[in-house]
Amino acid sequence: MRLAGLVIVSTVLQATAVFNIPIFEAGEKVIGAYGVTTAYGVSPYMLMASVAGLILLVRGIKERGIKMPKQLYWPLGLLVGYAFVALVGAFVLPNWFDGLPVNLLMEMYGIFNTTPLHASLSNLAQALNLCMQLVVLLFLLQTGLRVDGPRDLAIGTAFALLLVLCVGFYEQAAQMKSMPSLVPFLANNLGYSQSPIAGQLIWYRIGLPFTEPSYASAYLASTSLGLWAVALLGYGWRWAWAAAIMSTAGLLNTLGTTGMAAAGGGFIILVLWVLVNAFRPSTELSVRVRAAVMSGILLLTLIWGHQVYQESTYKSKVDEMVSTLIIGKAKLKDGVREQSNIRALEIVKETYGLGVGLGSNRASSFFASLVSNTGVMGALLFSGMLLTLLWRYFKAPKLTDMQIFVAASLPTATLAMGLGIPDLNLPMYWGFIFLGFVFCPEDANLSTSS
Repeated sequence: MRLAGLVIVSTVLQATAVFNIPIFEAGEKVIGAYGVTTAYGVSPYMLMASVAGLILLVRGIKERGIKMPKQLYWPLGLLVGYAFVALVGAFVLPNWFDGLPVNLLMEMYGIFNTTPLHASLSNLAQALNLCMQLVVLLFLLQTGLRVDGPRDLAIGTAFALLLVLCVGFYEQAAQMKSMPSLVPFLANNLGYSQSPIAGQLIWYRIGLPFTEPSYASAYLASTSLGLWAVALLGYGWRWAWAAAIMSTAGLLNTLGTTGMAAAGGGFIILVLWVLVNAFRPSTELSVRVRAAVMSGILLLTLIWGHQVYQESTYKSKVDEMVSTLIIGKAKLKDGVREQSNIRALEIVKETYGLGVGLGSNRASSFFASLVSNTGVMGALLFSGMLLTLLWRYFKAPKLTDMQIFVAASLPTATLAMGLGIPDLNLPMYWGFIFLGFVFCPEDANLSTSS
């Protein structure tokens, strides 16, 4: 039973590889950057997913079947449809559209240049990754149906966040105090890792245990919004305040543009939702008090905080950071990020909406990668899965603390992925999707406890 929690923990160990695997052509392309021939590796997540698959197989044979909650029929059906389209396309489309200019996924600088498409190991690897996501989801769904399953998954979620925070804060101290760095251990697969420690602006931008600060910030933005939602709307809100503050501090530790932008947009929506909810007749007094406290803090911050900021000695550094990380990227009119997304849309048109196959093209945004790789049909099926899943949370009359966390964190993670993360099978993002499925409310869910 505890394995389910360990699977969730393993989703945040994206940059780690238990051992590296040199891959001829793909490996040769990273020699110039790192001086080694490495492109693939077996991560803790893939090991845990394999174990979960074996247990699922044994359990399915023993219990003569796999149980599926009725409230998940629609999102699961759409997910299976997406998987079918993506898997078939991974093996058919690269050959069908051979030679079409794409930004190769497994080339170190593939986002900067277009290269003629050809079927490669990347298509097989991404297809395998998607299959493993489905296996893990089935395993976690079976675990969630057991007595202690949801509790173990919640504990795993908490430990995953604790791991990310401990690694991030330690690495910040290591950079500042010349302590031993964790990079050789948590970013040892150089074909995966991009910039686990980025340049210093106000402080170092920490990406560990992910491949770079943008990925770490996307994860911490999602957990922060989820925890703030519990703090403002949940039942175990006292502990959630402390956890939300620590997660937000971790987000600032990364100085990641993607996560900060997603957190900013998500927090505005959360604040508006809390205020609207406070005026409902059925809203509990505790929630109304928290809404009032939140409003007071925001008002004081806007009035007093702005004045303090203008007089602060850190103002110039903060302005420089905002200009470099946010405004500078947003104004890349002819930059590679925008060009990769434009090329992704051109690919959709040139392939008659079919895409070039899972693992073939890399864009700057998740949804640009999604539609260019799996086509219009794949993008619609995946988006439909998310919408039908989140709709269950939206229409539920009551949500537990864990459901409130998921209802805020999964949309934030999706927003962050859409802003600047292209990986379709990123374990961190799928971890939030897994939680969305496992904790999906039933039709008559009137529980008021977490």
